[in-house]
Amino acid sequence: MDFLELVRRRLQAGDEVFFVMIGEGELSDEVDAFIDQHGLTNLRRIPFLNNMAPLYSIASGLIMTSGHEGLPIVILEALSMGVPVLATDVGDIRLVLERYQSGLVVPEFGNIDTLEKSYEEWIRNLASYTSKAHECAPDIRNRFSSETIARQYAESWEKAIREFAPLEAYAGKS
Repeated sequence: MDFLELVRRRLQAGDEVFFVMIGEGELSDEVDAFIDQHGLTNLRRIPFLNNMAPLYSIASGLIMTSGHEGLPIVILEALSMGVPVLATDVGDIRLVLERYQSGLVVPEFGNIDTLEKSYEEWIRNLASYTSKAHECAPDIRNRFSSETIARQYAESWEKAIREFAPLEAYAGKS
């Protein structure tokens, strides 16, 4: 709902920005009612999108206002396509955005004024964030690829087996 309030405020401010909202969940009815009630002509809501790549190819940025994410796949997908991110400071989002300098973290969740100020700063610096996002996209794709993650899991399990298997050999012996 914070995202929708941001969209409403940007419409009232006369911004020419057009927003797209993807997803459907438990707040869908409330979201649709808010859109209708406030006449958000600067927003298109798409309940489900199977392939986000075409949208990323034309998007100027991704805004994530969730308060309950660890490190959303959608952020990694966007960054891997060179799309800069504005996101709330939850989970490991800050670590990734600061590491790759390809977006901005909203320092306070649930405060619409803070979100709007962060959005305005993000927009002012969007060219720089976009440049960094394009620059780091190959590294993001490599760092968070399924192959890399699978290898890290395998290495982790192999290390645990090496370290703890000898302990099991002594378990049960007196």
